[in-house]
Amino acid sequence: MGFLFPKSKNITRAAVQTASQPQPEGWQPQRFLPAEAPLYHALRQSIPIIDAALQKIVRLTVDFTVTAADPR
Repeated sequence: MGFLFPKSKNITRAAVQTASQPQPEGWQPQRFLPAEAPLYHALRQSIPIIDAALQKIVRLTVDFTVTAADPR
């Protein structure tokens, strides 16, 4: 009768460790028009998911190097 009433599986959750991170320098609002910089800064402060998304994009794309076996 195990197929009708399967036993509940013990679901374990991974521990999340959070710590304050230094502000990444990869995303620079100076690249935009001067009038847009305060808008982007205000959006990042008021909507945390925007700031988190930008930090993740920077973390995933900024520090990488491309190496090839053939130097051409």
